[in-house]
Amino acid sequence: MEDQKSELKNLKEQLKCLTIQLNKQSDIPERVELSKLLREISTLASEILAQKALLRENKATHQILRSNPLSNISEVKNLQNLILEQKEVNENLKNNILERLDYASKNFKGKITLQNQLKRLLQKVKEKFELKGKIKIITNKRNEIQEEYAGITKKLSEDNSLTLKIKYLEDNLPGKIENVNKMRTKLGQLRAQIQEIKLNQEDYSQDVFKEKIAEITAENEKLAGVKESMQKELKSIEEEIEKVNKLISPRH
Repeated sequence: MEDQKSELKNLKEQLKCLTIQLNKQSDIPERVELSKLLREISTLASEILAQKALLRENKATHQILRSNPLSNISEVKNLQNLILEQKEVNENLKNNILERLDYASKNFKGKITLQNQLKRLLQKVKEKFELKGKIKIITNKRNEIQEEYAGITKKLSEDNSLTLKIKYLEDNLPGKIENVNKMRTKLGQLRAQIQEIKLNQEDYSQDVFKEKIAEITAENEKLAGVKESMQKELKSIEEEIEKVNKLISPRH
């Protein structure tokens, strides 16, 4: 980029030198008219470069809109009409430059060398501006690719996280559910034992009865603690499943 700035600066210096040479011409009326012509040509050349840069951007936008099935048809049509108008403007600008160059070549034969020098200079400026436009397009494309790459990387990261969650649930959920079911079965058996003892308490002495009840009650309390722990574990599993379901569900 620094090299381009330096070269454009050199081109401006050359233009300044040519202008000084032109101002030293002895034929004042011709010099004034030729100076006016050269300024007009320079202005038209700058304008056509700006129009071409705008035209390139509009063409690129038009291509993107056309390739998108969701694009507004009238917007695409309006942009297409604008591109046609810009092409016509560019053609008119080009013709204006050619007319002035033709007039200059016919009426200022003694100064054709100077005019040709300026013409070559304008060509160099044009090439530099076109290169600048290409660099801008390449930069924009590079930024698009970087954004797309970042999106893909993020998606892969999300997918990997989702895979790990599903793997964790697949590895741990069946065992946890099995433990809870075993606990429920055990509690059911204890309740049945307590009910059986109460129904048949006449078969036991008071001490044996109390001992049995105390034993089963202690076991029941122990299992109650296990039950509370397992309920917390189940709640944690349900929360994990809910998170995974949200990740799996289509995003709107």
